[in-house]
Amino acid sequence: GTGYHFTDYLRAEANIGFLTSESLDVDFTDGFGNSSSTSIESELWSGIVNGYIDLGTYVGITPYVGAGAGLVYARNKVGGEIVYPDGSRFADQSTENQFSFAYTLNAGASYAINQNASLDVGYQYFSAPDAQYVSADNPKVEGEGVNLHQIKLGLRYDLW
Repeated sequence: GTGYHFTDYLRAEANIGFLTSESLDVDFTDGFGNSSSTSIESELWSGIVNGYIDLGTYVGITPYVGAGAGLVYARNKVGGEIVYPDGSRFADQSTENQFSFAYTLNAGASYAINQNASLDVGYQYFSAPDAQYVSADNPKVEGEGVNLHQIKLGLRYDLW
């Protein structure tokens, strides 16, 4: 990501992030001699713009709060094959791409190591309520949404 300080108390950042990638393969045979295999793959990416309010600096530590909005890109790929007792096969594959609204709520503190570098520790709640994805816990493509609680540790460097 990259950001900009508008004032001593107001800053913003834009970032692109990779959230997760899951893959699931399922093989089974029914009671009629038919065997099937299904593969499901899912990827989630985010693009978010966050705004922050720095709450003042006390002994080198600057607490902050912030919020952001952006998009989540989900790519879900489902493929499968049925093998019949006579050896014939039926295969199908489907790929779905989706963009969904996402938002963040942020809080944390940074410590000034020197004039240009700060060590940052923060909490972020990330939500994309309508995002569709596949997880190993639930092998269906559904609009369950994405809700993440993240603790982040970072190094922030100001160029000027």
